[in-house]
Amino acid sequence: MDRSGRIHERLLLRELGWEPGRRLEMDTLNGMVLIAAEPHGRHLVDPRGAIGLPAPLRRMSGIEFGPPLILTAAVPEQVMVVHPSATVARLLATHYTELISTNPAHTGYSPAAEPQSP
Repeated sequence: MDRSGRIHERLLLRELGWEPGRRLEMDTLNGMVLIAAEPHGRHLVDPRGAIGLPAPLRRMSGIEFGPPLILTAAVPEQVMVVHPSATVARLLATHYTELISTNPAHTGYSPAAEPQSP
């Protein structure tokens, strides 16, 4: 994302079939920005093939210039999801904590094997 909040990700836009002028709607959900193709959307893919993330959505999702973003797409649903890297780190930490705590035999992890504090 550049300093003005524009995302330049041509490969993902090409996969979605979103060309300049495509109308989009945007919203936030759990720290992510959802971008969906909508015929009457208020936002557009700009003439250079970039998507501008409005400042209020960036603030609500904790997106700022500098830290990397992780972009994913659900092509059949025509939706792009913009994740701040901190959100992805939190989601993965939660996922693996739950995975390890519910399947200790598969991970070799045992809470009983942790060193005890003196």
